[in-house]
Amino acid sequence: MEVDALIVGGGPVGLSLAIAFKQHGLRAVVLEKETTEVQDWSKAYTYRLDVRGLACMERIGLLSDFASKGVKQVGFHVKVWKPDGSCMEKSAAGMGSLGYTMQRPTMIKILESCLSPGDVVRGALTDINFDGKAIVQVILKDGTESHITASMVFGCDGRHSRVREILQKIDSEFTMSSVGTPSTGFVYKAMLYRPPQNVDPKCIYRIVSMSGFTLLMFPHDGPPGEPRPLQMAQAPSHRLHSFQAPSDLIDFLRAEFPQLEVDKHLDIASAEAWCNTRGTAFPRAQWCKRASAEVSGVPVALLGDALHCFPPDLGQGINAGLVDVCCLLDLFPSDVSNKDAMRAAFKAYEACAVKEAEAICRLIPVGFPYQYQQPFSLSKFLFMSSFLIRMVASKLLPTLFFDPVVVNIQADPPLLYSEILRRHQQVSGRLLLCSGVFMAVCAASWKRFRI
Repeated sequence: MEVDALIVGGGPVGLSLAIAFKQHGLRAVVLEKETTEVQDWSKAYTYRLDVRGLACMERIGLLSDFASKGVKQVGFHVKVWKPDGSCMEKSAAGMGSLGYTMQRPTMIKILESCLSPGDVVRGALTDINFDGKAIVQVILKDGTESHITASMVFGCDGRHSRVREILQKIDSEFTMSSVGTPSTGFVYKAMLYRPPQNVDPKCIYRIVSMSGFTLLMFPHDGPPGEPRPLQMAQAPSHRLHSFQAPSDLIDFLRAEFPQLEVDKHLDIASAEAWCNTRGTAFPRAQWCKRASAEVSGVPVALLGDALHCFPPDLGQGINAGLVDVCCLLDLFPSDVSNKDAMRAAFKAYEACAVKEAEAICRLIPVGFPYQYQQPFSLSKFLFMSSFLIRMVASKLLPTLFFDPVVVNIQADPPLLYSEILRRHQQVSGRLLLCSGVFMAVCAASWKRFRI
């Protein structure tokens, strides 16, 4: 098989890129090692496309599909479902941008429907030989070996990117830099739960246990009563991660969450799936120092989690990946046979993408990382104190102090991640200056008082 572009990774980023290339008249093939059928709901995330992601969908002509099949959200509203069965609605101020929530399987189905059957190949990348073109070695789902010849290669294959690994052997700069976050190492798990008919599928539910910890149900693009993921992100030591027998898990949920009525609404198969999965661990916020290269005349680029990955604290995982797609498309030449134009486009993409990748990763630790019920700590106290100070300062003196990161990330029209980081750092400097002036005034006043 010979194609213009091979896209490794059939997630939302890779499929969106393939659709855009197809619209540009290029022959693009997506190589995806997973099937579309969901086997582990702990890997079937709930996405919220904000204005960044929606801009990409509009660009490839799918905005109406997402508007019709996703759950529209303006702002952030959550219903707190208490053990006694009562519900109380809460909202977060300052988060008023438009977004559409959708489960990953639904999103993948929409994107794949825009491609021809042969455009998605089920198989795993083993190696790439570069010699004027990329000769890609593939193990197909049936175990047979195959080769794909491509003029361009795009790595959209996640944080354990095989494309990035191959590039790293060629150029050591294709390594990941990282910063730790308070949520790094937390484990995400989910199971299918059939909620009662009176549970609104369009709402976020925070389900409170007898002990005070919570589970979440995000908006679901189905009718009332249809199964939807019941999910949790907690430290690996949390008791809910320890169950190995489905019956023990159900007994625990029955005691801790009487409002769920698990005997009526939770299947033993769902409990068994929870016990059998290891879940998904939140990584360190990390980005690659390079985003593109030309190897023996073959342009190669990284997008999405292959370029940057981080915990979902700010809801930017899917959106940051789609920003990469738009960035690449903005720079992509109309004549792909013009090697100079292609070389310039890939270099320009790298300059933009790496800067934004590092910026979003550095925003994660200072965004809102203590949302997972972490126990009290000095770092948590200092963060929350800083957050409140920044919020108050931005309201009292908006010309001097920008909104906190978690508010700026929701701006419409959207701000560049690098601009949000610049604003955060500028506010930090101004607060430090104000603190210094305040301390100097206090010292002078104390000295004068003693005299």
